[in-house]
Amino acid sequence: MRISLSAIDIESIPSSITRLRPYVLDRALGQLLLPEQISLLYGVDKSPLTRLAHNVAINVAMNGNNAIFLDSGNNYNSHLVNSQIPSKRERTEILEHIIIAKIFSLSDLINISNEINEIQNLSFIVLDSLSGVLNLSGAPGSIERQRLLFKTLQVIRRLVNTTNAHFLVTSYSTNDWKTGDTRPVGGNVLAHNLDSIIHVEMIDSKKGILQFNIERSSIPITQEVFAFRMTKTGFKTLS
Repeated sequence: MRISLSAIDIESIPSSITRLRPYVLDRALGQLLLPEQISLLYGVDKSPLTRLAHNVAINVAMNGNNAIFLDSGNNYNSHLVNSQIPSKRERTEILEHIIIAKIFSLSDLINISNEINEIQNLSFIVLDSLSGVLNLSGAPGSIERQRLLFKTLQVIRRLVNTTNAHFLVTSYSTNDWKTGDTRPVGGNVLAHNLDSIIHVEMIDSKKGILQFNIERSSIPITQEVFAFRMTKTGFKTLS
């Protein structure tokens, strides 16, 4: 969804928390990583979402800021970090700024929020993935789980407002049985509490080509669809 340039004071838009590489990834995702906001990456394939979560955390840490990786299912992988940062010395310095925390349910996320509030120089928090914590937070579609998700999102909103950090959520997608449309796990409760939403799709698995579709943006954008290549060592511009 595009926002009219006249609807927002361009000068009032804060700077992104980090720059991503390559440039096309920065334009697709980096520009949306704004302080005090919550964004969503969702799609059918798990691997691209987790790799993107790692990529942002690494770039934040490379700038000397702290990042928190909330891991709901053994998604954090040190090999992904090693592949993107060949230098052992540089890797050691960067890893000092990435904090890993295991999260099993929405209640865990609520309970850990006070500890996160006390971390200094924090600019990025990622939950990989929301689907994982929802699996242990009540029956799908139940009122109890929806209420707990709403409460959790309120806690996250207060958290980013207090820390001035950006909160990135990954979630798998499902197909609406009535319309056939693809939507993230979490439904309307999740969607109503997000600033930006990006659908990630693997359009060529052999070549590792990903397509980004910006479905919602909190800032004016001039392009909604991007494509680039996912490799073992990160992301590359299509040649």
